[in-house]
Amino acid sequence: MSFKKGLRIILERISGSEKGKKSFKELGVDTGSIMSYSLGIGTGLDALAGLNLAGIAASRGFASLVNLATGGAYGKYTNWVFKKTTKFRHSPVLREVLRDTLKDGADFLSYLVCSPGREYHQQIVDHLVDTRKAQDKLVDLFVFNTFQVPIYGAAVAVGSLIQHGYVDLEKALTGAKNLATISPFIGPTMNGYMSKARELFRLKSAAEKAQEEYQVKQGGREDE
Repeated sequence: MSFKKGLRIILERISGSEKGKKSFKELGVDTGSIMSYSLGIGTGLDALAGLNLAGIAASRGFASLVNLATGGAYGKYTNWVFKKTTKFRHSPVLREVLRDTLKDGADFLSYLVCSPGREYHQQIVDHLVDTRKAQDKLVDLFVFNTFQVPIYGAAVAVGSLIQHGYVDLEKALTGAKNLATISPFIGPTMNGYMSKARELFRLKSAAEKAQEEYQVKQGGREDE
C-alpha cells in the first residue's frame, strides 16, 4: 500500500467518526476566525511598524498564508494550554491575587477619571474573578504571546524584504514588540473572537472543553 493511499484511508476513518467531524469543523472555524481577525488588526500594526503599502500587502499576504497553515494549530494549542492550566485557573490563591490586583486597578482608574462608581467597578471585578473569566483571559494572553507574536514578527520580516530587498530585523522586532505591548487587548479579544465563531457553529470553546474534562475528573463537582 502506498503512503498516499494509506493516508487517505486514515483521513476517511477519522472524518467518518463524530469526533473526527467535529475536529475538522473546529479546524476550519478556528482557521477562518484567526485569518479574518488578523487581517484587520495586522494592517494597522504593519503601518505602525513603518511598512508602506507594498510592504503591508506583502506582510498581510504572508500572514494570511501562515494563518491558513497555522490557524487550526493555534486552536489546538489553545485547547491544550487551557487543559494543562485548569488547576492553575481554579487556584484560590490566583483568584484572590487577581481580585486584589484588579480592584486596585479599578480604584486607580476611577481616581484618574473622577468616577464615583467605585462600588460598581468592584462588583464587576468580583464577577470576572468568581466566574473565572479573568483567569481565562490570563491564559488567552499567554497563548497569544507564545504563538502569534513570533509569527507576526516573521510576517513583518517578509514585508520588509519586499519593501527594501533585505530583511530588516529592526522592523521585525519593532512589529513583534508593538504586538506584545498591546497583547493584553489583542490576545483576549482574538481568542474571544475565535470562541464566538465556535459558538456560532455549535462548537465548544477551549475553556468549556477544559472545564468539562475537569468536572469529569472531579466527579462532577464544582470548586467552591
